[in-house]
Amino acid sequence: MTDQELILELRNSKGWPNLGNAAADRIEQLAKERDAALVLLGDAADNLRSLHRAEVAEAELAEAVGALRDMLEDSEYWSPYARATLAELEGK
Repeated sequence: MTDQELILELRNSKGWPNLGNAAADRIEQLAKERDAALVLLGDAADNLRSLHRAEVAEAELAEAVGALRDMLEDSEYWSPYARATLAELEGK
């Protein structure tokens, strides 16, 4: 039985209509709270995925900067290109 089916049953109860309506109201309130919590949980999961992507990108950028620094040490040929790219990546 779904929440809506139970709420309908409770609202149409003949024996204890006040109790049935109170129970139906509470179920509706709890369902709203549950749905809001699920939205927050989904948002938190999205934020965690974004954070993970940012951490991966940061690690890849650190590798690229390290590779450029190695190029600067190992070869004069790459020096102008590596220096320009490194400065751009480091915001200088």
